[in-house]
Amino acid sequence: ADAAGFVKAALESCDSAVLVEGATVVRIPRALQLRRLAEDLFSDSRLAHDSRLRSKLGESPEGAVSLAWLCGRYKEKLEVPQAQPPAQQHPQAKQQGGARAAEEAAAELCEA
Repeated sequence: ADAAGFVKAALESCDSAVLVEGATVVRIPRALQLRRLAEDLFSDSRLAHDSRLRSKLGESPEGAVSLAWLCGRYKEKLEVPQAQPPAQQHPQAKQQGGARAAEEAAAELCEA
């Protein structure tokens, strides 16, 4: 297989953050990335392997999960920025920084 074909196939993967348009590569808009990630989190195959998410969905009569919980639980996958408070800060302040980052990511996810 040729190298260009291999790279094109990798970039066209659903996990890729870019689109191949002819001979150019274009970054997928953040809103579309977030929507894809959220859809993936609730896919049947993901739910089959994620007991915590299944449990959280089961706690709600509507099958709903708070965005803040979702962003906190999947911060790496959703690329939630990590708050970096000063080292001398009280541990509770550090927790609030992480909660703030999850809230901000939840707001961004809502807009997507």
